[in-house]
Amino acid sequence: NQKKILLTLRKTEQGGVYKGSESERLKLIEQLITLKPDYLDIEHDVPLAYCQKLKAISPQTQLVCSYHNFIDTPKN
Repeated sequence: NQKKILLTLRKTEQGGVYKGSESERLKLIEQLITLKPDYLDIEHDVPLAYCQKLKAISPQTQLVCSYHNFIDTPKN
């Protein structure tokens, strides 16, 4: 049974730990997707054109669009 690989590089304002600039983060994500993970978790506010660029680099990688709201999300 082969395990699936999911990669993410989340910025601090969305609950992650990445503290660099957004342009540096997006460049790192482009490098990560060359590893051809099964899934790449990307924030909902990343432009569609950038997502299309990622899919061109690794067509088999499934993009997971995520949104994190730490204020209004119910506890249950």
